[in-house]
Amino acid sequence: MLIQMVIILKPEVPETPEVPEVPEVPEVPETPELPETPETPDTSKDTVHNSQRMVRKVHILLSKVT
Repeated sequence: MLIQMVIILKPEVPETPEVPEVPEVPEVPETPELPETPETPDTSKDTVHNSQRMVRKVHILLSKVT
C-alpha cells in the first residue's frame, strides 16, 4: 500500500498595514435632571362655569335685540 502525502504550500501573506490610532472621544457631560413639572390644576369646573356665564350673556343680549 502506497501512502501519498500532499504538501500544500501556503502563499505568502502580505504584512497587514498599520491601523491609524483612533482619536479619543471627548467625554459627554451628564444631562442635568429636569425639575418635576407641577401638577396642572383641574380647571374643568371653571370651564363649565365660564361657559354657563357666556350662555347667560348671549341669552340676555338676544332678549334685548328681539
